[in-house]
Amino acid sequence: MKAVNNILKSLKDFEGEKGFFTGDKVKDKYFKAHVGNADVEDITLKISAIETDELRQIVPDLRNLSSYIAKAGIDEGLVSGDPTVVNKLMEFYQGGERVTFMTFCSAYSCWHNKDAYPVFNLEAIRILSKYYKRTFSEYLDDYTLFQQDMVKLREKLGLEELNFQELEKFFWLFANELEKTEVKPETA
Repeated sequence: MKAVNNILKSLKDFEGEKGFFTGDKVKDKYFKAHVGNADVEDITLKISAIETDELRQIVPDLRNLSSYIAKAGIDEGLVSGDPTVVNKLMEFYQGGERVTFMTFCSAYSCWHNKDAYPVFNLEAIRILSKYYKRTFSEYLDDYTLFQQDMVKLREKLGLEELNFQELEKFFWLFANELEKTEVKPETA
Protein backbone atom coordinates (compact mmCIF):
# COMPACT_ATOMS: atom_id res chain seq x y z
CA MET A 1 0.00 0.00 0.00
CA LYS A 2 2.94 2.32 0.67
CA ALA A 3 3.98 1.98 -2.98
CA VAL A 4 0.56 3.13 -4.18
CA ASN A 5 0.62 6.12 -1.85
CA ASN A 6 4.08 7.12 -3.10
CA ILE A 7 2.92 6.86 -6.70
CA LEU A 8 -0.22 8.88 -6.01
CA LYS A 9 1.87 11.53 -4.28
CA SER A 10 4.19 11.58 -7.30
CA LEU A 11 1.21 11.84 -9.64
CA LYS A 12 -0.04 14.87 -7.71
CA ASP A 13 3.45 16.40 -7.94
CA PHE A 14 3.50 15.60 -11.66
CA GLU A 15 0.32 17.58 -12.27
CA GLY A 16 2.18 20.64 -11.00
CA GLU A 17 5.09 19.98 -13.37
CA LYS A 18 3.07 19.69 -16.59
CA GLY A 19 3.53 23.40 -17.33
CA PHE A 20 7.26 22.73 -17.51
CA PHE A 21 6.73 20.91 -20.83
CA THR A 22 5.21 23.78 -22.80
CA GLY A 23 7.55 23.15 -25.78
CA ASP A 24 5.74 19.88 -26.27
CA LYS A 25 2.53 21.79 -26.97
CA VAL A 26 4.09 23.39 -30.05
CA LYS A 27 5.29 20.03 -31.34
CA ASP A 28 1.90 18.50 -30.61
CA LYS A 29 0.17 21.22 -32.61
CA TYR A 30 2.44 20.52 -35.59
CA PHE A 31 1.91 16.75 -35.41
CA LYS A 32 -1.86 17.23 -35.23
CA ALA A 33 -1.79 19.55 -38.26
CA HIS A 34 0.41 17.08 -40.22
CA VAL A 35 -1.02 13.69 -39.28
CA GLY A 36 -0.09 11.89 -42.48
CA ASN A 37 3.25 10.38 -43.35
CA ALA A 38 3.32 10.63 -47.14
CA ASP A 39 5.02 14.00 -47.63
CA VAL A 40 8.80 13.79 -47.16
CA GLU A 41 9.11 17.47 -46.24
CA ASP A 42 6.44 17.23 -43.51
CA ILE A 43 8.07 14.07 -42.16
CA THR A 44 11.49 15.74 -42.12
CA LEU A 45 10.05 18.64 -40.11
CA LYS A 46 8.40 16.22 -37.65
CA ILE A 47 11.66 14.30 -37.23
CA SER A 48 13.55 17.58 -36.73
CA ALA A 49 11.10 18.59 -34.01
CA ILE A 50 11.84 15.49 -31.93
CA GLU A 51 15.35 14.49 -32.97
CA THR A 52 18.29 14.32 -30.60
CA ASP A 53 22.01 14.77 -31.16
CA GLU A 54 22.36 11.02 -30.77
CA LEU A 55 19.87 10.37 -33.59
CA ARG A 56 21.70 12.86 -35.82
CA GLN A 57 24.92 10.91 -35.28
CA ILE A 58 23.43 7.64 -36.52
CA VAL A 59 21.17 9.19 -39.20
CA PRO A 60 23.05 12.22 -40.52
CA ASP A 61 20.72 12.67 -43.54
CA LEU A 62 17.16 12.90 -42.25
CA ARG A 63 15.81 12.98 -45.81
CA ASN A 64 16.70 9.30 -46.25
CA LEU A 65 14.82 8.42 -43.08
CA SER A 66 11.90 10.65 -44.13
CA SER A 67 11.74 8.95 -47.52
CA TYR A 68 11.72 5.56 -45.85
CA ILE A 69 8.87 6.60 -43.53
CA ALA A 70 6.90 8.02 -46.47
CA LYS A 71 7.18 4.71 -48.32
CA ALA A 72 6.49 2.55 -45.23
CA GLY A 73 2.73 3.10 -45.27
CA ILE A 74 2.37 3.46 -41.50
CA ASP A 75 -0.57 5.87 -41.17
CA GLU A 76 -3.28 3.26 -40.62
CA GLY A 77 -1.12 1.39 -38.12
CA LEU A 78 -0.33 4.56 -36.19
CA VAL A 79 -4.01 5.39 -35.82
CA SER A 80 -4.87 1.88 -34.62
CA GLY A 81 -1.86 1.68 -32.26
CA ASP A 82 -0.31 -1.29 -34.03
CA PRO A 83 3.04 -2.00 -32.30
CA THR A 84 4.49 -3.48 -35.48
CA VAL A 85 4.74 0.09 -36.81
CA VAL A 86 7.72 0.66 -34.49
CA ASN A 87 9.28 -2.62 -35.59
CA LYS A 88 8.72 -1.57 -39.22
CA LEU A 89 10.44 1.78 -38.61
CA MET A 90 13.31 -0.11 -36.97
CA GLU A 91 13.94 -1.83 -40.31
CA PHE A 92 15.57 1.43 -41.46
CA TYR A 93 18.25 0.98 -38.77
CA GLN A 94 21.66 1.23 -40.44
CA GLY A 95 24.07 0.89 -37.55
CA GLY A 96 25.18 2.92 -34.58
CA GLU A 97 23.39 3.05 -31.26
CA ARG A 98 20.37 0.78 -31.67
CA VAL A 99 18.72 1.94 -28.44
CA THR A 100 18.80 5.53 -29.69
CA PHE A 101 17.06 4.52 -32.90
CA MET A 102 14.41 2.46 -31.05
CA THR A 103 13.80 5.48 -28.81
CA PHE A 104 13.31 7.64 -31.89
CA CYS A 105 10.98 5.13 -33.62
CA SER A 106 8.79 4.78 -30.54
CA ALA A 107 8.80 8.54 -29.87
CA TYR A 108 7.84 9.29 -33.49
CA SER A 109 4.96 6.83 -33.14
CA CYS A 110 4.00 8.25 -29.74
CA TRP A 111 3.72 11.77 -31.13
CA HIS A 112 1.16 10.41 -33.59
CA ASN A 113 -0.80 8.36 -31.02
CA LYS A 114 0.07 9.12 -27.40
CA ASP A 115 -2.44 6.65 -26.02
CA ALA A 116 -0.94 3.66 -27.84
CA TYR A 117 2.84 4.05 -28.07
CA PRO A 118 5.04 4.15 -24.97
CA VAL A 119 8.49 5.64 -25.57
CA PHE A 120 11.33 3.13 -25.35
CA ASN A 121 14.03 4.56 -23.11
CA LEU A 122 16.32 3.53 -20.28
CA GLU A 123 14.09 4.93 -17.50
CA ALA A 124 11.16 2.86 -18.75
CA ILE A 125 13.31 -0.26 -19.03
CA ARG A 126 14.69 0.19 -15.50
CA ILE A 127 11.20 0.54 -14.06
CA LEU A 128 9.80 -2.32 -16.16
CA SER A 129 12.57 -4.61 -14.95
CA LYS A 130 11.28 -4.21 -11.38
CA TYR A 131 7.89 -5.53 -12.41
CA TYR A 132 8.54 -8.00 -15.25
CA LYS A 133 11.26 -10.57 -15.79
CA ARG A 134 12.20 -9.82 -19.38
CA THR A 135 15.64 -8.92 -20.62
CA PHE A 136 16.60 -5.62 -22.13
CA SER A 137 17.33 -7.45 -25.39
CA GLU A 138 13.83 -8.92 -25.53
CA TYR A 139 12.35 -5.43 -25.48
CA LEU A 140 14.88 -4.09 -27.96
CA ASP A 141 14.23 -6.95 -30.37
CA ASP A 142 10.44 -6.65 -30.30
CA TYR A 143 8.66 -3.43 -29.46
CA THR A 144 5.39 -5.37 -29.13
CA LEU A 145 6.61 -6.90 -25.83
CA PHE A 146 7.64 -3.49 -24.56
CA GLN A 147 4.27 -1.99 -25.49
CA GLN A 148 2.32 -4.84 -23.85
CA ASP A 149 4.29 -4.64 -20.61
CA MET A 150 4.04 -0.85 -20.47
CA VAL A 151 0.26 -1.04 -20.86
CA LYS A 152 0.11 -3.57 -18.00
CA LEU A 153 2.50 -1.50 -15.87
CA ARG A 154 0.52 1.70 -16.38
CA GLU A 155 -2.59 -0.17 -15.17
CA LYS A 156 -0.75 -1.81 -12.27
CA LEU A 157 0.51 1.57 -11.07
CA GLY A 158 -2.94 3.14 -11.42
CA LEU A 159 -1.69 5.67 -13.96
CA GLU A 160 -4.21 5.00 -16.74
CA GLU A 161 -5.16 8.67 -16.78
CA LEU A 162 -1.73 9.46 -18.26
CA ASN A 163 -1.07 8.99 -21.94
CA PHE A 164 2.29 7.45 -22.82
CA GLN A 165 3.96 10.77 -23.53
CA GLU A 166 2.95 11.97 -20.07
CA LEU A 167 4.04 8.64 -18.60
CA GLU A 168 7.48 9.11 -20.16
CA LYS A 169 7.77 12.49 -18.43
CA PHE A 170 6.44 11.00 -15.19
CA PHE A 171 9.11 8.27 -15.29
CA TRP A 172 11.76 10.86 -16.07
CA LEU A 173 10.75 12.99 -13.09
CA PHE A 174 9.99 10.21 -10.59
CA ALA A 175 12.13 7.23 -11.65
CA ASN A 176 14.05 7.24 -8.35
CA GLU A 177 10.87 7.05 -6.26
CA LEU A 178 9.45 4.28 -8.44
CA GLU A 179 12.69 2.30 -8.29
CA LYS A 180 12.61 2.40 -4.47
CA THR A 181 9.18 0.79 -4.48
CA GLU A 182 9.19 -2.80 -3.21
CA VAL A 183 7.46 -5.14 -5.66
CA LYS A 184 7.45 -8.79 -6.55
CA PRO A 185 8.30 -9.09 -10.27
CA GLU A 186 6.00 -11.10 -12.55
CA THR A 187 7.41 -13.67 -14.90
CA ALA A 188 6.87 -13.11 -18.61
